[in-house]
Amino acid sequence: MNSENKVLVAFITAACVLVPTGIAVGTGMNGWLWALITLALLTIPYLVARKLIDQNNQRRMQRELDTVTEHPAPVEQPAPLPYQQEDVTEVALPSSVADYDFLFSATVWWRPVPNPPGIPHANPGGLAIDSVLSRARDITAQGTPERRTVVQHKLNAVLGTVLRDETGRVESMANNVALTLSEADLRRLRKLSDVRKDEEVWEHERNHERNKRTYLSDDVLKNPGSALVWWLANNETQVEQAVKLIGPLAKLSAAATGTDVPDLYLRLASEQYAADAASGSGAGFGSGAGSGSSTGSASGNGYHAFPDGAFSDFTVHFPEAEHRNTTDLLADLMTALDLDPDSDRGALLANRFAKLVDTAGKPEEAAEIRRRFDHPSPATPDTDRDSGPDSTVDPDGTDPAGDTVSAGGGGSHAGNGAQQDEAENGHVVRPHGDPVETPFQPTGRDLNGHHVD
Repeated sequence: MNSENKVLVAFITAACVLVPTGIAVGTGMNGWLWALITLALLTIPYLVARKLIDQNNQRRMQRELDTVTEHPAPVEQPAPLPYQQEDVTEVALPSSVADYDFLFSATVWWRPVPNPPGIPHANPGGLAIDSVLSRARDITAQGTPERRTVVQHKLNAVLGTVLRDETGRVESMANNVALTLSEADLRRLRKLSDVRKDEEVWEHERNHERNKRTYLSDDVLKNPGSALVWWLANNETQVEQAVKLIGPLAKLSAAATGTDVPDLYLRLASEQYAADAASGSGAGFGSGAGSGSSTGSASGNGYHAFPDGAFSDFTVHFPEAEHRNTTDLLADLMTALDLDPDSDRGALLANRFAKLVDTAGKPEEAAEIRRRFDHPSPATPDTDRDSGPDSTVDPDGTDPAGDTVSAGGGGSHAGNGAQQDEAENGHVVRPHGDPVETPFQPTGRDLNGHHVD
């Protein structure tokens, strides 16, 4: 009973004693009657005190009961079962690239769950391995073979957590995870990687080359003016050289665009070449090589200048022709003229050409031509004996080419000694019946066939 209840019981007791006493004193009540009434009234505080004590006991018991309910005594759990070990070696798991599987190896740790649901399983270790492989498959299916080490570390992190399988019978985890590829797949991946890198480099180089070609064809060599400005931009101080390169740059631009050289640039190039030739600088149509003569001499770049300032066609030099002898070239010329080198007309043409070569001071080449086409040397006594059955001279005194031959059959070579004497004096006397070549006369036309003033 607490202090409040004690004060209440004391107050009731005092009232039960003092009230009868006051009445007895005031009324002159008999002492025995007062004592009897006082004792009867004292039962009231006793009953009140008793009631309060019972209530306090009930409240204390309720508090103790509530405390027991809130904090129940711990129930002793059975000791967990120990983990068991299973080894998994080189199990194929899919990767994000088709036909390139990972080889998964790990140590699986598992233990059965107490009081598992359903019917007991005959091979709980198999359930644990299947659970680990299923978790690993979800990770490897998103990884690439080239990043297998990254996938391996992720597997070690994820599979290290203990989880129950789908049936709820076992708990499993894995460590010592190793992820590899077969040797054949590794070789293929390395080869593919090398090819892919080489192809990327080649693609960049090709794009660079394509851009350079586009720049040259569509910008630099779009016309001769653009080509000249481009060269001058890279050689700002060489203005005179830029003027000399008008011709070559114009030709280069025309070749790049597949068009004719404009008349303006042909005239400018002709004037520049004529000026260089007149000054004796030798800077011809382009590189500056050559003799610089304006009377038909050839510059070092294949152009020929003439007194009127025009240019002949560009001379193309074929390197393979330099390694061929004169007879082969002459045979090719006959073939181009639709003449059989072994025919009579071919032999006649070869004979005349040999005479020209001999007259030009090349007797060895002339003799080689005669040997190739079965013509004896002029020094032999029967040089031009045309009376035989294989003679190329017609009975009426004309050869197949239509030239008149003197009577006696030997007129074409008669007087060789006189000719040689005159050749030594600076004069060339052509044999009778040979055509007389006239000096080349300038045509007055440019490279495109247009008239040049």
